Amino acid sequence: IKDEDKKAKVKRSKFKSQLLVINSTQGKTKVAEKGPGEIFGDIALLFAGPRSASVHAKSEELVLFSLNRRAFTKLVVKNSGGTESIRFLREIPLLHTLSDNTLGELSNRMIIEKHNHGDVVIEAGGVGDSLLIIESGHVVVRKDLPDGSQIEVMRYGRGEFIGERSLMTGQIRTADCVADGDVQILKLMKEDFLVMKPLIHDIMKEHMIFTGLKDMPKTTNLTEDQIEVIVPQFEEDRFMEGDEVMCIGDESDKVYIVESGEIEGVSSTGEVTKKLAFDYFSMDSIVGTHKSDITYTVKSEEAVCFVLHREDFEEKLGKLEQVISSNSLMTKLKKSPALAVLSESELESLQTDFQR
Repeated sequence: IKDEDKKAKVKRSKFKSQLLVINSTQGKTKVAEKGPGEIFGDIALLFAGPRSASVHAKSEELVLFSLNRRAFTKLVVKNSGGTESIRFLREIPLLHTLSDNTLGELSNRMIIEKHNHGDVVIEAGGVGDSLLIIESGHVVVRKDLPDGSQIEVMRYGRGEFIGERSLMTGQIRTADCVADGDVQILKLMKEDFLVMKPLIHDIMKEHMIFTGLKDMPKTTNLTEDQIEVIVPQFEEDRFMEGDEVMCIGDESDKVYIVESGEIEGVSSTGEVTKKLAFDYFSMDSIVGTHKSDITYTVKSEEAVCFVLHREDFEEKLGKLEQVISSNSLMTKLKKSPALAVLSESELESLQTDFQR
């Protein structure tokens, strides 16, 4: 499509095989396929930007409806909620690599919900059937204590995700999530998440690895910049039902974060644990070669893990103990009132002098 002011919609007709193939700007990678009744070209028109892909007719005969910019603008003004949602999704760092088309499709599938102060956004014991992104306001996570009271264990704000773990594992919600003030969220239901999953695989991988490293006691103090350096070092390994990922006595130099499936761990004493999406194991391997005292076996039809070799970690950041020690020193330097006037680079230089 060469005219930047056109938006097209495939017309339903007797040609059941009518299809359009959308390729990347290089023309080599197919990113989408459109059939009767589907829309394309709306995102570039919406933001007055260049087309991010080439569109080719796949069938011999094709009929399209087009909409000019003026008519489209009127529709946008009338239904501005969707536009605001796309602009908001663009602001989320985790989603910055998504194409305009993917962002638009994600936005179209999300439901806008508004909650008042004190509303239960997610209830403990409920089914994990949706993923939530906070657009405005704050949501607090509360867990019940034995005496019947509740304690706040987490607080989420604009651009943060809620409910993705139970959505991906199928387990029930384990805590109440309550609106702290007025809150607006975007909700993606499970069936829509499964449709979008192939398109957002890379960002979900980044999110799961980031969450896993923050959950691990040994790596929780890594900075966001350091985690960004490490994420590409993770490899994706697939296992089939019955595969033993690791056995008692095996020496390992790899850390595992489960992406999907179920892996069962049985210790030398017979204790059984279950590893699902976002869970990790063999954490001590990131410090040094670790001899396992647990056998991990795949119980689902298939399981996928993100795997990090200690050698790859150390090649990028150095030994973990030194990285954590350096981070701790930087934190102390930043808290010093006498050093408050120094820039980040000056603090890093000072940090190096201290370490010498």
